[in-house]
Amino acid sequence: MSLHISNPHSVDFNKSAVKNIDFNATAVSWYTSRDAVSGEIGFCGQDESAIKYLHMPASTRVNFNLNRTHPGDKLQIEKYADNKDISDLLSWVQVIGFEEDSFTKADFVCSRFDLLDLLLMPISDPRYNDSVKLYLTKVNGKIYIRRMASKQEKDQIVYMDDFQKKRTTHGLIFQHFMISDSANKAPVPDKPYIRGDTTMYVVFESRMGKHQLLYSSKVKALDNPEDLLNLDGATFTDVRTNMGNSSAEIRWRKWLEFWGNSILGKLGKIAIGFVGKGPTMGTVKNLEVIQADKLNSKCTIAYKKDRFKTSDVIPKGEYCLDMLDKVLSFFKSELEGAKPDEVYEFVYTPADSELANIKLLGSANYDTIFVIPKWYKEWLDRQA
Repeated sequence: MSLHISNPHSVDFNKSAVKNIDFNATAVSWYTSRDAVSGEIGFCGQDESAIKYLHMPASTRVNFNLNRTHPGDKLQIEKYADNKDISDLLSWVQVIGFEEDSFTKADFVCSRFDLLDLLLMPISDPRYNDSVKLYLTKVNGKIYIRRMASKQEKDQIVYMDDFQKKRTTHGLIFQHFMISDSANKAPVPDKPYIRGDTTMYVVFESRMGKHQLLYSSKVKALDNPEDLLNLDGATFTDVRTNMGNSSAEIRWRKWLEFWGNSILGKLGKIAIGFVGKGPTMGTVKNLEVIQADKLNSKCTIAYKKDRFKTSDVIPKGEYCLDMLDKVLSFFKSELEGAKPDEVYEFVYTPADSELANIKLLGSANYDTIFVIPKWYKEWLDRQA
């Protein structure tokens, strides 16, 4: 079966074509995990020693050298390329959340990245082959979603050229200027970066229209230790780099991606370090902090000055939410009579068609361990 993914430029946002869909994420728990290759368990329980804290500089005029090296630096590219499943969230369900309302009432269990892929489908750019491929299975009334990295995506990571590796390491080192292992100590920029180190994840639930969601989201740092005692009252901050000198250079699609991350991860603000180009490559001189409620207006400003826009109709976040609601309803309809040993493949390739397709994969070659691990399926069976 197919679902039509409309281009937002064909929608009049002043009419009732778009429903006003609320997405209110509630933080219900947390866990820590280390990056693991396929088949490994990365779940580490609730290790408070792995939590990091945000330390904002006194001024947004900074001088961060991101070109520094350390013999202990580890990028661990291969592990990053494989780490696409939801095993760690399922470990949280097994150890902590099985009897929690957030799990028992959930219609969908997934990661933030899965939802972000679906949320941003309407603004996918055919020129860059922004395709979406997800795998779904339904067990005990819940639809589990897994994003499977394609060979092309893995190759793009594993075989990064020197420029892409440099940009990736710049992002990791920038975090060392902004984030500390302790709430009471300043960051240590010169320590080695380790992609694959133990990381904090927050478990969210959200009621969206008729859909109840349970998903996890990586949190780079807390603002203060009290946030752990009042997790739902906390607002999180994303820390990232961007090539250029200021936010005026950020394209509108990137602003909508920031917005999508902010509603899914309950971000209060985004701290962006602008990395110089050419001779200043690897140096951050300017830091901007953008409040989450300003992201939609930033998108509007960027779209209006985009020389390559194809329409005067401005894309807006509410249309993406409306489309996400339709996609989740589509999943429920298509998997209504699904058996626990069946896996469905959902594919959307904007370069080929405006239609997103879902199909049942042959049970001779696939089973639910393709979406959920075998240990989790066996554990669920024992709970029945």
